[in-house]
Amino acid sequence: MKLVRFTLLDEPTARSGFFYEEKIYETDGVQPIGIHKLHEVRLLSPIPRHPNFRDFMSFEEHLINVRKKFGREDVPKEWYAAPSFFYQNATSIVGPNEPIPQPAFTRELDFELEVGIVIGENGSNIPVEEADDYILGFTIINDWTARDVQRREIRVGIGFGKSKDFATSVGPYLVTPDELESKCRDTERGKVYELTMRAYVNNELITEGNLKNMHWTFAEMVSYASQGVELQTGDLIGSGTVGKGCILEHERDYLKPGDEVILQVEGLGELRNPIIE
Repeated sequence: MKLVRFTLLDEPTARSGFFYEEKIYETDGVQPIGIHKLHEVRLLSPIPRHPNFRDFMSFEEHLINVRKKFGREDVPKEWYAAPSFFYQNATSIVGPNEPIPQPAFTRELDFELEVGIVIGENGSNIPVEEADDYILGFTIINDWTARDVQRREIRVGIGFGKSKDFATSVGPYLVTPDELESKCRDTERGKVYELTMRAYVNNELITEGNLKNMHWTFAEMVSYASQGVELQTGDLIGSGTVGKGCILEHERDYLKPGDEVILQVEGLGELRNPIIE
């Protein structure tokens, strides 16, 4: 099932339902209460509240590429010891098709192609072998980043701040795990999903990767995040950027007003956002 949040074009009230065969079926949480065509609605981020947002770094290829760009040595052995994450600004989450203003403080605006999961029930100290059961659904994440600011923040050594807190795009749907059963396999470390991931700028293909290449599984991320703390229903966890899933890993110009970034993940839909002044 593809869960959605949306508004009708003539009113601002957020509604919820699910997407099926190019239509939105509105529900009150239990019962169906309406059917809408796509051109009659504006899709919102599928997350209904400001969640705790932990963004992991689970793709080895991306980490290797980025560290080289920033003049750092190979991936430290500590990265292989446990999943690594940082907190993001959940109040800056936006939905599909929402414009992203070019921040005045950066000349190197970049996208990052990621997959996110949303936690479906509270839990703490969750074993890896049970962690997949806590996943309510999957969605696409664009972790917008100011690379010139990030370069400065890395030298300070206390983590990312202003380089990432201005916007994160999420959507268009929250896809429940049952829809992805044919694209996953069970392992001792949790489920591994084989989903093609693509990123375009102005309809030009920039990169193509696959979710199966994560070094850490979502089950391992959920388990690690829950140690000594309670994960909350609605919490968002990001996979981190797929290998070559950002401009930094390519020889090309950074984003500018007038550009449109399109992220596609097999089974999860398409997340579009234009850049504006």
